[in-house]
Amino acid sequence: MSGNRKIITIQVLIVLILLTSFIKGDSETIKDIYLNGRLGNITEICKDHDLDKKSLVFQLLYLEALIRTGEKERADKLFEKTKKIAGNKFDIHVLEGMRHLSRGDLISSADSINSISKEKLSSVSFIQLRYFIELYKRDFSAAGSLLNTLLDHKSGFGKSNLFFLLASEFYRSAMDFDKLSSLYRKKMKGIKKRDNRNYYANLKSNHKLYKRKSGAYFRIDSVKDKVEIPFENGNKSALKSITLKKGNKKFSILLDTGNTSGWLIHSRDMREELKSLRGGRTVMQVGTESGKLDGFNIFCRALDFEEFTLSGLYGNYIPKPRQDFFDANLNPAMIRNRIVSLDFINNRLILRTRERFVADIEQLGKMEVMKIPWFGYKYPMVPVLCNSKNSLAIIETGAENISLGSDFASELGIPLTERSKYLSNGKIFKYSLGSVSVQLGKYLFVRDKAEVWPLKRFRNHLTGFAPHVIIGPEALEGKFIVSFIPEENILVFEYERKN
Repeated sequence: MSGNRKIITIQVLIVLILLTSFIKGDSETIKDIYLNGRLGNITEICKDHDLDKKSLVFQLLYLEALIRTGEKERADKLFEKTKKIAGNKFDIHVLEGMRHLSRGDLISSADSINSISKEKLSSVSFIQLRYFIELYKRDFSAAGSLLNTLLDHKSGFGKSNLFFLLASEFYRSAMDFDKLSSLYRKKMKGIKKRDNRNYYANLKSNHKLYKRKSGAYFRIDSVKDKVEIPFENGNKSALKSITLKKGNKKFSILLDTGNTSGWLIHSRDMREELKSLRGGRTVMQVGTESGKLDGFNIFCRALDFEEFTLSGLYGNYIPKPRQDFFDANLNPAMIRNRIVSLDFINNRLILRTRERFVADIEQLGKMEVMKIPWFGYKYPMVPVLCNSKNSLAIIETGAENISLGSDFASELGIPLTERSKYLSNGKIFKYSLGSVSVQLGKYLFVRDKAEVWPLKRFRNHLTGFAPHVIIGPEALEGKFIVSFIPEENILVFEYERKN
């Protein structure tokens, strides 16, 4: 508990220091904070200021920070006001595109780009917007090209901490750990070790870890073209897990597509058994019952199962949020060189070569196949219609049934009934219930009492966007086989053909 207080105290001091310098400064100061990547600090520092007395540059940067941190209500109010002041200007078009992106409306966000005149293509904010659209579309080639444009930008943006955050996000998503290692090494050289000892040590640890990870892709090694592992039948609601046996020990591994890394260990015994290499410190929220927990990055070269080996496991060690939690989380959507299928009809994990997968699909018989576009570079998201509105749903195997983000539910105008329940840690969790219909391809999920809650855990810290809908294994149970094909950016849904 004292460690958490220390972290909070440091954060408060940072805000106070920034606030002191900010009072003395102007739009240049807010720009410095922006380039430092502290978008949340901007929204806190500026909220009590009389914006009418501030320059247009100041208001635009503040508005961008609100949008990119998910402060939708505050952003909407300021947007309309700033739009009247600025008129039909380029900056407003860019912010309108960011606003659509923060809501997960990629079509409208892309349309806003097309309406912008060609001579303004050098704007840093505009290039960032284009970069994120391509990243959400999973076009890593186009996103990488735009990232290089930002790196070489005449403004010097490539030297900023905000660029470092953008690049870190990209290299992790593209699984280019060689460039990620180089990025951290370059960052180390740009700071003074004696003034930032902890930060420097963290960068150095991660640089070394990513260098070891370089070239070791998250992959399956097996002589078989098809491997099947049964889901465990536990008492942990609808969540799906598999068991790893190491000597006389058994470890329970949750299959969780909601992980931002491929691998997450919670058991100290398991980490020691697998001899995982340690990297820098990280902070992460695990489950809905805890706040953020302290941990560190790890890399495990190989994990041996009976019929296959899982190699290149980069991820994190985070303590269990509660004693009965799983020993580890594995994100099956991040595995390469095999097509990974979660069979919710026959309760099994299937790992197949592409040739075997194609052959099996051709012999489906009574099964229908839907190929759905895959959006999102952190989580596997698919387009759905929720109460007839275009939206994005995360296929989240670490969740339960159908649930909605509270912001999105408010936008839909769904009548809500407030509820609360006790969690295992004794705290009360408040949420709401609402009636929704979610159409995925040809399939319709209808829920009279879908859970509605803030999706802050899934909110992107650089764009402000969180998925509108969550589809968990309880909704897929007995109905679907879901396959992940990252190379083609599609998810394949197989389900029983009905008359």
